[in-house]
This record gives sequence, C-alpha cells and structure tokens, in this order.
Amino acid sequence: MGGARGRNGRAGGWIWMLLAFLPLAAGLALTFRQMLPATVSSAAELARVGFGWPFAWTVQDHRGIASPAEYPAALRYLGERRGAAVSAPTTEVHWGLFALDTVLLWAAVAALLLAGIAVTRRVLRSRRPRAR
Repeated sequence: MGGARGRNGRAGGWIWMLLAFLPLAAGLALTFRQMLPATVSSAAELARVGFGWPFAWTVQDHRGIASPAEYPAALRYLGERRGAAVSAPTTEVHWGLFALDTVLLWAAVAALLLAGIAVTRRVLRSRRPRAR
C-alpha cells in the first residue's frame, strides 16, 4: 500500500498536491469554453448553442447575432460584450456540468502528473549504480 503514501506513511501530502490542481482544471474548463468553437448544423440550432468540453455547460442564443451563410458552421462563445454595438446573447450556465467538466479535467491532469512521477522515478532508479 505504499504507492500513494508520503514519506511519513500518510496519504495527506499526495491528496493536498492533487487537490491543488482543481483550480487548474477549472481554468482549463473555462479556457475550453472560450477557445473551442461549437458546431451548428442548421439555423434552428442557433437558439441553443452549447459551449464547453467535454460537456457543454454554457448555452447561448445566437439567433440575433450569427447568421452563417453555410452549415455546418463553427461559432465562438461570446462573453459579456460591454459597450459593444452588438448586445450580449442570452446565456445559461449549468453549474453541475461545469463541476463535472472540472472533475474530469482534474482527473486527467492528476493522472498525467502521477504517470509522469512514476516514469521519472523509474528512469532515475535505472540510472543509479547498483550495489554489488
């Protein structure tokens, strides 16, 4: 059972280290919402355009804003546009899906971190001179 335990025999250090990545995962969820376009296949889908990855946790009404010439069309998330000539679209935020996205991204970051640590340890152990 020693894999996840710290030097003092407790798992607390690892847990705190992994929990420290929750803000990073939330930031990734916000970044993915901003950066990844949503694809709509018809004009009817403009009423509910979902943003977020892996789950769409923000939905916007792009009917009065976007009118693509061809479908499918890629649309970007429009945040609050203060002072812009175009009014901000109606936006719904589903916080439960945001939390789910954050946890899934956190799990991916934590798994990559733990895999990186395991590989680094294995490489360092293989380079140590062996006692004869």
